[in-house]
Amino acid sequence: MNNQESVGYSYQKSRRNPGIDLLKTAAMVFVVMLHVLGHGGVLKNTTDLSLNYEVAWGLESLAYCAVNVYVMITGFLYADRTRKISSLIELWMEVLFYSILVPAVLFCAGFRIEKYHLFWCFFPVVGNQYWFFNQYCILFLFIPFMKKVCENKQALKTILLLGICAFSIIPVLGRGEDLFKTNGGYSVFWFVFLFWTGAYIKLNPLPDRLRKHAGKVYLASALLLLLSRNILHIPILNRIGYKPDLFYSYTSPLVYICAVCLLSLFSEITIQSSKAENAVKKMASLTFGVYLIHENRHVRSNLIAGRFASFAAEPTAAMLFHVLAAACVIFGICCLIDYLRSLIFRLIKTRKWAEIIGRSMERKWSSAMQRLEEIF
Repeated sequence: MNNQESVGYSYQKSRRNPGIDLLKTAAMVFVVMLHVLGHGGVLKNTTDLSLNYEVAWGLESLAYCAVNVYVMITGFLYADRTRKISSLIELWMEVLFYSILVPAVLFCAGFRIEKYHLFWCFFPVVGNQYWFFNQYCILFLFIPFMKKVCENKQALKTILLLGICAFSIIPVLGRGEDLFKTNGGYSVFWFVFLFWTGAYIKLNPLPDRLRKHAGKVYLASALLLLLSRNILHIPILNRIGYKPDLFYSYTSPLVYICAVCLLSLFSEITIQSSKAENAVKKMASLTFGVYLIHENRHVRSNLIAGRFASFAAEPTAAMLFHVLAAACVIFGICCLIDYLRSLIFRLIKTRKWAEIIGRSMERKWSSAMQRLEEIF
């Protein structure tokens, strides 16, 4: 694809934003890279403050905002779009599919899978198979209520300013203590805040003079994130309770800024080539499957945990190449698997069944909400 001909910047609203599809894909590649570095054992096995340490944590700093980005995209998309429960049901079918299939395949391949784990695979939400999906379910159900807040731009702006102070800045000043129970960003409360952030960016795009610097601010914030880890290695800071990973949290102000910058930057990208746009759209539709496959607890424990630790002892250039290559290979394999899953779902018409179930649930949900409004 010729960048000059196919990718540019547009300020016109369209039904589908190809830049957001690109961002979904980039964010999921980042997520995979985070897991190669973290679960894979690269970060744990680098020598503190060595060149490999700086490069590995530099990659971590660039990618750490990926989960925040993914949730912000939901707010960006649903700021002016009607939520359908059938969409959530389709996601749940996909989650159930992989929750059952992945451990079954690994078990048949000779990997050790505890039998009681196989039981909980049939109940992915209750069994907490995927923490992200559990939080996302609650977020998705309450989108209509969150959108009511978005109708008042001043109220939304006030909420965001207060939220940044309460959830991001104050916990850092408190040495990373979870003062307001956001669980470091692993909670639905933080997801709601990210939803409102994405919606605000959609309804109030950054001014041109700020938007054109979004990329630079993202890189600067990621660099500060890396520098914070170096600075917080100072012994005296350790003694008073400041740890090197203080800013490595989804609620960290630096991580939050990185996510805002990426969403603002990518939301303005347009792709002129219809073939390229369709390819990006298809790739984006597979990203959730990439997460479900490679982050399945059985895949993580059997195929990823500690598997990439040897990268940490390699020459820096080799380590960098192997980390990026491993992330891209895992992403590509998972995309291929999820593409096959999409063909199966199309064959058995899961979307049709999801819409039927969704319409019934929408009626019951609306009735229940009306009753609640009458009570309160």
